[in-house]
Amino acid sequence: MTAAGRAAGRILPSIGVPHLVGEASRTVGSAATRLARQAGLARRRVWSRPGRHHIEVHGVCQDGGDRLARQVEGALERLPGVAWARVNAPSGRVVVAVQAPEPKLRDLIATISRIENTCDHEPDPEIPPPHPPEEGPRTPRTLGALASDALGLTLSAAIRVLPFAPVPGEVAGLLSAVDLQPKLHAFIGKRLRSDPRADIIFPLAEAVVQGLTGRWTGIVLDGAQRMVQWSEARAQLSAWEQAEPRLTGDPERATARWPAINRPRPKPDGPVERYVNRMLAAGVAAGAAAVPFAGPKRATALGLSALPKAPGSGREGYAAQLGRMLARRGVIAMDRSVLRELDRIDTLVLDAAVLGSDRGVLADLAPATGMDVDQVAERAFALFDPADPAGSKSADGWRLGPPDQLPTGEIPDDERLRTAGGQLLGLAHGDRLAALLRVEPEPAPGVDGLPSPPARPVCEWSWPAATSSGTASPTRCCPAADS
Repeated sequence: MTAAGRAAGRILPSIGVPHLVGEASRTVGSAATRLARQAGLARRRVWSRPGRHHIEVHGVCQDGGDRLARQVEGALERLPGVAWARVNAPSGRVVVAVQAPEPKLRDLIATISRIENTCDHEPDPEIPPPHPPEEGPRTPRTLGALASDALGLTLSAAIRVLPFAPVPGEVAGLLSAVDLQPKLHAFIGKRLRSDPRADIIFPLAEAVVQGLTGRWTGIVLDGAQRMVQWSEARAQLSAWEQAEPRLTGDPERATARWPAINRPRPKPDGPVERYVNRMLAAGVAAGAAAVPFAGPKRATALGLSALPKAPGSGREGYAAQLGRMLARRGVIAMDRSVLRELDRIDTLVLDAAVLGSDRGVLADLAPATGMDVDQVAERAFALFDPADPAGSKSADGWRLGPPDQLPTGEIPDDERLRTAGGQLLGLAHGDRLAALLRVEPEPAPGVDGLPSPPARPVCEWSWPAATSSGTASPTRCCPAADS
């Protein structure tokens, strides 16, 4: 599916599908998915590095997947050579740490498949699986789309050379219209979205039809867009390989359960969605009005000329470039689809902790009785190193460092510093404690340009970045600081 199709498909008015049809499709999809797994036909993604395997677990990233996660962890940890196993539900993977003698990967996969078939958790086949950065660019979906574009270009060249009549361009336009309306996929068997091979069918059909029309510009543009996505996925994979030991190197960090919260309301439409909606409605109206005057064929061509592919393609290119730039700076997007929805954001809530830096700054001090405040402050700033705020320094009989490494003494105002929070340092002169100092993280560059927090209650929101559903709900409400 093209980027414009994914963008518009979320917001276009749905073609009515009877409830019974939807339920029947869901039941058939679930049964087919289970049969495919029992027959060993379902593909399982695996990423490995020395000592650890990240293996896909089907359906663990859905409501009720905790039961499956616990059974998978228990079964894997009973195998010889498995040090520990933890399910990371947002990524749809189980992280398995192995030790000598290492078990065979096929035995680990067979154990997971057996638990999936015996667990009473029934995954919803309509929910697409997550695509974490460890997949990299060489996925069946990407490779199949590139192969489809190559086949389309070959057909386009053949149509121009061989004595065959090209397919009317309206046929390719109708496929694009189907691509823009997700409910139409339900009528052509697109509901089995849990099988990654389903993502290949429609790009293949589009490329083949465009090639048979003899037109090549759309195929070239689509291929260029996929190459940009390939570069983004490769950059994200490289960043993931460097960060993986810190993120999933031990059982505590590797564990993540599926959040038991739901989004309180649907996602708002962005500017691209609103534009696409208006243009498609205008195209339908223009085509219908032109039928009595221009005939069905030309009226159809007029209506299809309004198909808005450019906005989605532009947003896709921007998001792919942003994902690549973030990866170069060590930022991993566990679900890159959220980068395609940034234009929907109208409010940004930042955690104050992320606005700091590794450097420190002296924020307050409390001198001991009888000490000169100006002298204490001068010595403290002279010894303090912002690049090493917790380090110990000494010069001319003065020492600055953690309080437990300095002489003890009475500080009349030390309670004020301790209740304010932050790191505490002590300043000693000889064998006497001269002052206590409070250190805060130095604000990151540009923080001063942010608006002050509003003087009204605000809600803190939790947004699991590794999920594809983008659920969010308020964790608590609290009064904001005065502006």
